[in-house]
Amino acid sequence: MSNRHLRVGVLINHGSVLGRSLLNHLDDKGGVNTLFISHSDTGREKWKRIGKLIKRDGIVRIVDQGLGSIYRKLIWGRNEARQLADLIDLEKVNASLPHHIRVYNVPCVNSAEMEAVLREADLDVLCVMCKEMLPKSLLRIPRRGVIGQHPGITPHYRGSWSAFWALANGEPHMIGTTVFVMDERADTGAVIYQERVEIEPGKDTFYSLTVKGQIKSAVLMARALDDLRHDRLKSFKRVSNRKKTYYPVPGLTDFVASRRRVNSALAKAARQTTSTSEEISRVATRL
Repeated sequence: MSNRHLRVGVLINHGSVLGRSLLNHLDDKGGVNTLFISHSDTGREKWKRIGKLIKRDGIVRIVDQGLGSIYRKLIWGRNEARQLADLIDLEKVNASLPHHIRVYNVPCVNSAEMEAVLREADLDVLCVMCKEMLPKSLLRIPRRGVIGQHPGITPHYRGSWSAFWALANGEPHMIGTTVFVMDERADTGAVIYQERVEIEPGKDTFYSLTVKGQIKSAVLMARALDDLRHDRLKSFKRVSNRKKTYYPVPGLTDFVASRRRVNSALAKAARQTTSTSEEISRVATRL
């Protein structure tokens, strides 16, 4: 028996251009009832998150990541802004939200406020594009589950900036995106759809490939929702024999040490013939 009328919610971070693009695409493809906006990167919640990261990774690593963010903006900031404008319809992103979408603003995902409004929304499924992981208590609330996305090939490249790490490791063929059933760990849920992203010679960088991966995620997530409406959604667990599968936000030392390897991997990808298998999509759909 099919269920064509799903109550769909979307969770994004405050100010996320890519998150808003995901919302627009999903709404265009079948309707979204509710939008949750997490403000975890502002005010007290931001400092609480930084404190947890320092405790987990150490102050040296966190400082290195902060310097890496500054380095990125100084060296590649303008180019990244141009790439984003080429790939995303910013006018549509900045437009007013449709009237049928109810909006909830929460201080962070892991809060009593988030649990309360998620229960109030009475959703069938929640689609997530945010920086935070959801606790099991929230994952259990939507009747038919929570769908996440990751601009990387899981479980081989979990964590942050997977396109950068794949290039730094000399594996441009491992750049792609995954839509999965969310669990309480980082990017470990059962895979629903997974596709690679084509690299355009002389044009793409790890940043543009990340954006392309997230754009493709929106397309695959819309497909997953359609499958769910018609009771044909399937997922499967993938395992990795690699010792390392989780990668953190790159720091300044990572950018400097890996710059030559990243450029070499991009050049290598340009010389390779793009696979024509059904799994690999050759076009990044513009939202």
